[in-house]
Amino acid sequence: RWRRAAPAVARWAAVSEAVAADSRVELGIPPDRMTVVPPCVDVERFRPDPMVGEAWRAASGLSADDRVLAVASRLEAAKGVGVAVEALGRVRARRPDVVLLVAGAGVDATALRRRARVLGVASAVRFLGLVDHEELPAVLAAADLFLLPALGPGGLPLSALEASAAGLPVVASDVRGAREAVVDGVTGVLVPAGDADALDRTVEELLSDTARRRELGRQGRALAEQRFSQAVVSQAVEKLLVEAADRVPRRRPGRP
Repeated sequence: RWRRAAPAVARWAAVSEAVAADSRVELGIPPDRMTVVPPCVDVERFRPDPMVGEAWRAASGLSADDRVLAVASRLEAAKGVGVAVEALGRVRARRPDVVLLVAGAGVDATALRRRARVLGVASAVRFLGLVDHEELPAVLAAADLFLLPALGPGGLPLSALEASAAGLPVVASDVRGAREAVVDGVTGVLVPAGDADALDRTVEELLSDTARRRELGRQGRALAEQRFSQAVVSQAVEKLLVEAADRVPRRRPGRP
């Protein structure tokens, strides 16, 4: 039914270029009927805010000298949070000031806690559980880097866009979806998926280079405002609806 109905649809929207490409192939959708409309980010709530970040750190027992990594994800194998924990074990061997915040819940929570204990970094991993979306901006404001260690492709990850809006450099797996959320070398760094060593090296390099870290964060914030703000995405949706309406045949008055 999905495929049979495709030719009758006036306009299609996809969350990313990769999803749009797949849909065009699967459903035979002409390019002029497909538009990419990305998720939108509230750039007023998700923004660089040192004072909020300092307050969150203080309330959570973190110091201003701690280097804080953040992950916001479901805790399941495909999301690669285990890779972040493995990388933390390597980083902490050289930098005992590094802490990992894990915002999220899922079936792998117990296994991840166990692995952190085995690696000797249990005290450095803060499992925050499900974090209310109202509190998430404060968590991001308290961080120095955001990690997106997914093991496979997906859509356009909203968590990475929110982190960029918060002024954080994003270190992400080089997989489809993440490539559209992170501009490699501009708003963050892409690393091979599942490679804890590469993640470790990149985190170490960025934590050691404050100027570069700040520039990546600045560029990420600018990109979020230019492409993913509510105002920009709302305009794209409005344009899409107008174009779709124009394609619908007009009914004559009095006809059902």
